[in-house]
Amino acid sequence: MANVRVGFIGAGKVGQSFAWYLKHQGVDISGFYSRRMESSSAIASALNCKAFETIGALVEQSDMVGITVNDDQINVVVDSLINLGLDLKTKFFFHMSGVHNSESLKLLSERVFTLHPLKAFPKIETSSAHFQNIYFSLENADAFILKWTTDIGLKTFEIQSDKKVKYHAAAAILSNYMVSIIDFGLHQLDDVGLERRFALEAMWPLIEDTLTNIKKLGPKQALTGPIARGDIETIKMHLSCLDAESRELYKSLGKYTLTLVDLDVSTNLAIQSLFEEEWK
Repeated sequence: MANVRVGFIGAGKVGQSFAWYLKHQGVDISGFYSRRMESSSAIASALNCKAFETIGALVEQSDMVGITVNDDQINVVVDSLINLGLDLKTKFFFHMSGVHNSESLKLLSERVFTLHPLKAFPKIETSSAHFQNIYFSLENADAFILKWTTDIGLKTFEIQSDKKVKYHAAAAILSNYMVSIIDFGLHQLDDVGLERRFALEAMWPLIEDTLTNIKKLGPKQALTGPIARGDIETIKMHLSCLDAESRELYKSLGKYTLTLVDLDVSTNLAIQSLFEEEWK
């Protein structure tokens, strides 16, 4: 099954990184098609495969086609493939979007699925090691694809088609918004007088320990700090020192954090009232 010839429409970071992984696993890469020929030529040269001048030629020379374009271009590519007038029923098609399911791909073939890596891609990854310890979500995968993904060494789990949006929202919260929260904390340290790079270095062991504890214990048991302790006075002091915009975000995060702790009723209500109070 690893000998299935895989071609890629789109030469972005995710598509190129996954192609590198497949190459390391012995999968035959037919090549790339991209609107910018220089993009497909560069990765094709690196992987010793072909840069196709037409989308039709790539499809004809591939058993499986990965549509690895921006999410808003998936349907555009599907329309282009339909307009080719080719018999696509024997081909496999997949995309790697986290939020979209395979519904639009079913216009091309019954052999369609989605494969989404739970990994951030700030750059192209050329080593297979970057994929060995991550999970991929699989949607609409048949027995052949389940075996194929196992054969090429992927760790996968299946999700229902109608759950993809909620799944992707969760992934965005866990990855993207964690970045936002860290930046939010560092922003407060600007006023303390700490240079950003040093502030991140100084706080990193705290961040790292928190993540380690979450992995070991789960979020609820890993929680420490004033809300976990029911420390009303410290929370008051925090709220009083923040600017209006920062205070609102602190309050929103605090309200959710309060749902993770088991405090006595009076302490819980007192903290809730702090988060509902209008501060000047």
